[in-house]
Amino acid sequence: MNEKLPFLVIGHRGCVAGEPENTLRGILKALELGCKMVEVDVYFVDGELVVHHDEKVDRTSNGKGRLDSHTFQRLRELDFGMGERIPTLGEVLELCLGKAEVNIELKGPRSAAPVVSLLLQRQKRDEVILSSFEWSQLREVRELGDWTVAVLVRHAWQFAEALELVEKLSAQWVNLSLGILTPASVLMAHGRGVRVACYTVKSLDDLKKVIASGADACFADDPEMVLRFLCDT
Repeated sequence: MNEKLPFLVIGHRGCVAGEPENTLRGILKALELGCKMVEVDVYFVDGELVVHHDEKVDRTSNGKGRLDSHTFQRLRELDFGMGERIPTLGEVLELCLGKAEVNIELKGPRSAAPVVSLLLQRQKRDEVILSSFEWSQLREVRELGDWTVAVLVRHAWQFAEALELVEKLSAQWVNLSLGILTPASVLMAHGRGVRVACYTVKSLDDLKKVIASGADACFADDPEMVLRFLCDT
């Protein structure tokens, strides 16, 4: 479906609207809707790469406390919504690769090397993007090989430095928050030869702003709403 659309629609944490975030159930829903890329967040905890967004499990599960205070076994015992257990990155790759690309956001310390190690085992270099707000992790990724990299930018004052980092890392993407996305910022990024993705579309007004900016992709909480609007336009 995405091939005929003006830009790539990325399922944010799978399909947050109506499904538990960062779960296999939510990711499967995004794939069924036609997303050609899904985004997940990854921490390295107790020797395992687990898919989760927050530093704590309180918001997303029936557990309490910091994610890294639990053993992997204990995390797997928690309910992360609708009976879903916390997935590993390996499980996400198994579900997605061959059907859609995976945007892996590196979260927490020391996640870059284990993620790269797993990807090397699976030989799926061309089907993943490695992104992070922690630019030191992106530098580490680049030291570990020729991976597709996205520089995440939250604040307008970071944008100029982010474009410099894009060139140093030979990054392929710069991902901008909706609050700082403008046609001018997209043009500047395109002038550096990189594509622009925007996070996070939550409404049709957000979507229209992304369309007007000329961005190449958007992260969507509700991919169904976004895809329906784009297909009907």
